[in-house]
Amino acid sequence: MFIPKEYHLTQSFIARFLARWHFKTFNDLIEASINNPEWFYTEMAKELNLTFHTPFSKIEDLSRGWQFPQYFSGAVFNVAYDAVIKKAELTAENIALISEKENGTVTTLTYREFAREVEKAAQVLNYLGITKGERVAIYLPMIKEAPLFLLALAYLGAVAVPVFSGYGVDAVRERVILSGAKLLITADGFSRRGQKVPLLNTALAAVEGLNTPVLAIQNVGGENLEQKPNNVYWYHDLREKAITTVPWAQTLTEDPLLIIYTSGTTGKPKGTLHPHIGFPVKNAIDMLFAFDITPQDRVFWVTDLGWMMGPWLIYGTLLIGGTVVLYEGSPDYPRKSRLWELIDKHKITVLGLSPTLIRHFMTFSDSEPDNFSLESLRVLGSTGEPWTEEAWQWFFTKVGKSKLPIINYSGGTEISGGILASFPIHSIPPCAFTGVLPGISADVVDEQGNPVKGQVGELVIKRPWNGITRGFFNEPDRYFNTYFSRFGPDLWAHGDWAKIDEKGYWYILGRSDDTIKVAGKRLGPAEVENIVNALPEVTESAAFGVPHPVKGEALVVVAVAASQELSKAELSRKIKEEISQKLSKALSPEEVVIVKALPKTRNGKILRRLIRESYLGEVKGDTSSLENPTTLEEIQKERRE
Repeated sequence: MFIPKEYHLTQSFIARFLARWHFKTFNDLIEASINNPEWFYTEMAKELNLTFHTPFSKIEDLSRGWQFPQYFSGAVFNVAYDAVIKKAELTAENIALISEKENGTVTTLTYREFAREVEKAAQVLNYLGITKGERVAIYLPMIKEAPLFLLALAYLGAVAVPVFSGYGVDAVRERVILSGAKLLITADGFSRRGQKVPLLNTALAAVEGLNTPVLAIQNVGGENLEQKPNNVYWYHDLREKAITTVPWAQTLTEDPLLIIYTSGTTGKPKGTLHPHIGFPVKNAIDMLFAFDITPQDRVFWVTDLGWMMGPWLIYGTLLIGGTVVLYEGSPDYPRKSRLWELIDKHKITVLGLSPTLIRHFMTFSDSEPDNFSLESLRVLGSTGEPWTEEAWQWFFTKVGKSKLPIINYSGGTEISGGILASFPIHSIPPCAFTGVLPGISADVVDEQGNPVKGQVGELVIKRPWNGITRGFFNEPDRYFNTYFSRFGPDLWAHGDWAKIDEKGYWYILGRSDDTIKVAGKRLGPAEVENIVNALPEVTESAAFGVPHPVKGEALVVVAVAASQELSKAELSRKIKEEISQKLSKALSPEEVVIVKALPKTRNGKILRRLIRESYLGEVKGDTSSLENPTTLEEIQKERRE
């Protein structure tokens, strides 16, 4: 396990904060942050040197109920100003961004240079008619333009809608439509394992018939720039035309900044809505307390802009004044050691990734981290899914040299960061969280909502925090029903099984709802089932996750054939291809099982949990409500041995 050193106990941010406020224990800090939010958020605003251009009326306003709080109400605050424009004046020559492409090309921008690029991007967006409050989808890989446009939209007061760069046509189109995006920003393509991914082609197919213009970045070249659809604008062309100076928008703290779509168990993706004072500030607070990030740090997280950790990396690091490190390609290409090379080359100090990636690297005998210095590293991070002890120990010993803390971090898009974390002042056992994050009032409860210790229960939150999503975009009732219907309006049910052991360590034990996590990427069953059920050869289907040694969870689909025209093997193959094309190859099912019927209750509800248990060969749930219990036996019979 990790044992804190003298530095961690005396010089880390959390250690110094505890000492300055004379807190005797970590729990004293947590209690103060929960019970006195005015003090806590005032201090956080000071620590981050936040600029309120007009005074706020109240730090925490719960007049609409704690499910819909407001923070620093009424003040003018723009995160692009604080993260970029002000930094360009105060720390102009500090490095804001290091971006490396798969081919080895590196771009480095100081805060002054980055600010100029953000202002130019804002000019281009303004030239295209984007104004305050309008939504713009960003469908980009982790290239320098990803943070550039994320901040340029904030600069204008527009709302960014990040979209996973691995999504197919249907998934991109759905998010453009749901958000009402006025523009889709993409690139001509990007490199993945030496192959060009034609991102622009996917983007154009996604907006076909929507009257949505596309702003394209020339990232890989090779496009015929003379022959393009009328709705495509090339960014490098408009840079020359857009010359009108645009001032940064006088946004209020609670003005919308970001909509991140996240998958749930039913229905279409949920658009979590976040304001300027919410998501970025929560990111930075977590970075300070858990990851000990400073302006001297170079932070690299293996993620995508479409997942929460992409914007988290960018907003939080820039607000603190550190350096964001991006990499466009696969971390094991063209050599299995590419990730370790990146660390040494760019002197990365904080490395974050998913347990899935570590399990992936563990299969390579020729990519030992032992062959690299990695001496710049001082903090390791992980999120997305539970660890296995074997993978945790490999990361700790091989990469961390048995001396660096692994900051286990868990929360969600709707949280704007973490609920639980490990902290560098604590001894950290494998796979554990050492406590809740400051500002978060979390607990584990039983089925009646009563707190429990030493047994598995539901992870809940008991009071508001500044990063709470301000609801689902255009779906206020769905937001309330998702988080506050399980135990009533006073407990946020997060949807995770959790446990607090006798020593006070926390553990996340998987989802308590039907959400699937493939390699840390959240996937709703409905997203998969809607694609499968649209096939004329399929009557209905059920999607669920099963344990996987590398991915953590793998997707499995059980489908009912509409006819016998295709063999089971042919239909299975067609379903896999359809999901790969419309969602992502990375989300392709591990297996598709074709059966005659799905297990249902008498009122027609499909019981995914029983389907999953039957597939795994261990039915534990109550089957008394089933109308057709023999279907469980068929699933067991038809599944691949």
